[in-house]
Amino acid sequence: AIASGVGVAVVTVVSVSTVLLYLLGKSRRLGGVWRLAVAALQRRRGASLVQLGSFTLALMLMILIQLIKHDLLADWQRSLPADAPNYFVVNIAPQEVPAVRRFLAQHGSHASDLYPVVRARLTAINDEQLASANSSNARGGRVGVDRELNLTWRQQLPAANRIVAGQWWSANAGPAVSVESGVAQRLGIKLGDVLHFRLGAQQFSAPVTSLRDVDWQSMQPNFFMIFSPAVLADFPASYIASFYMPASQRAALTPLLKAHPTITLIDVDNIISQIRQLIGQVALALQLVWLLVVAAALLVLLAAVQASLDERRRDLGVLRTLGASNRALWRSLGLEYLLLGALAGLMAALASQVSLYLLQTRVLNLPVNLHWSLALFALFGGAAGVAVPALLRLWPLLGKTPLRLIRSE
Repeated sequence: AIASGVGVAVVTVVSVSTVLLYLLGKSRRLGGVWRLAVAALQRRRGASLVQLGSFTLALMLMILIQLIKHDLLADWQRSLPADAPNYFVVNIAPQEVPAVRRFLAQHGSHASDLYPVVRARLTAINDEQLASANSSNARGGRVGVDRELNLTWRQQLPAANRIVAGQWWSANAGPAVSVESGVAQRLGIKLGDVLHFRLGAQQFSAPVTSLRDVDWQSMQPNFFMIFSPAVLADFPASYIASFYMPASQRAALTPLLKAHPTITLIDVDNIISQIRQLIGQVALALQLVWLLVVAAALLVLLAAVQASLDERRRDLGVLRTLGASNRALWRSLGLEYLLLGALAGLMAALASQVSLYLLQTRVLNLPVNLHWSLALFALFGGAAGVAVPALLRLWPLLGKTPLRLIRSE
């Protein structure tokens, strides 16, 4: 995503800058210090484009780091709220379901439904047998899922699921299965396909009636395949649920586990804590990287000014000989670098928004939240950030006489 943003920045900078410099050079309304500034940019067009590219990339990285630190990491933290389910309880026998349900009602919060679970292997789609990824005939057909899948059934659509194709079944529906959209895309499953499964020595099948998007960050039990009750209700199953319990109430878990020793309790609170600590460390690292990018941008700017110093001395000496005042030369230099910085800021803002959009939608699966107000900040920030250091470096030249400028060259 960042590489795409860099590509957009480079292409945009070269195209827009070339057209803008051409139009400014052809304009007859520019006079005085404006014409001097544009003429200086045109005389050093190659160097100006290189400087523009450098400034744009530096500003883009500075903006992106700030956006990632304050926006994307905040979205990550919001996706894992403080009361997210921190326990999974599995291997619940059917006769233990009432007791576990009473326990969750008394002690747990943000508890999920209790889902029945059976484990079966997907063997075929329609009449096509699925190959194993490690088998010799894997190239001859579709490769299936090389493990048994956790399957469930229920009448209502789970809260963390959204239908993207087809329809959810109605009451008293016949055999039907709903497939998670990512698995459906990987296995080439379409609406109407018949999926065949094997559970021990038994086999069963069901047509695909819907495809679902699943919120895998919900910390709820989620499934690739959900069946209508008519398919799996007669198979022996265990149950699974998730819930949140604060540390102050964890002593209540002991009586539950003593009364039902076959139940397995999975504590994911430590994993969530490690994720939050990692996010904090990433934020600190990004702050340090931001400072390094700022320092690198200043070094690039000063290096560019230093590389053109001899040419600047000659130009200033000639202009001073022809009668140009220090004020006019100062304003022309200021306008030249203000134009460079403002254009770099606008291009950096555009490229950073492209990268932010790709990161949010393609990488992190977060809601799109662009920051177009940064364009105005980047415009003025880029202009000031480029002009001020450059003018401070060129300031000693304006105090010299034309003769000293020419001799120093």
